Amino acid sequence: MLPKAATAGFATTALVAGGVVAAAPAMADDFKSRSGDCSRQSNYTMTLKEIDIRGGDDDDGLRTTFFVNGNRQGAIWRVTVKRAGKVVHRVSKRANAKGNIFVADRFRADDDAAVRVVARAGYGETCQRLMRLDDDRDD
Repeated sequence: MLPKAATAGFATTALVAGGVVAAAPAMADDFKSRSGDCSRQSNYTMTLKEIDIRGGDDDDGLRTTFFVNGNRQGAIWRVTVKRAGKVVHRVSKRANAKGNIFVADRFRADDDAAVRVVARAGYGETCQRLMRLDDDRDD
């Protein structure tokens, strides 16, 4: 009985691993992450992911996150998210004890939409990134 259980376990593991490997290329165009330096000593990571907002077969939305790894605790950051040049989200965040902030937003858009996030600290530092899912024309 032990050999059957071991064989079933190996088969299940192989199927799960095979499914993960097969699904990875299909998801490659639906998610992008980029990191970079800000205007002073901080750095950032921005992600962009295609999501389904309406609950059907058609992806009609994007989700972006923006993480600033800063070094000034309590600093106030004003973050603006734009889609095709129009503001879709604006928020102010206070940096945590490590100097970091995190912003996430969902909005209606196609995967070819240009999404720009600009974060400006009260002390003058700026972090910004432009991303598109459909190509490598990021700025």
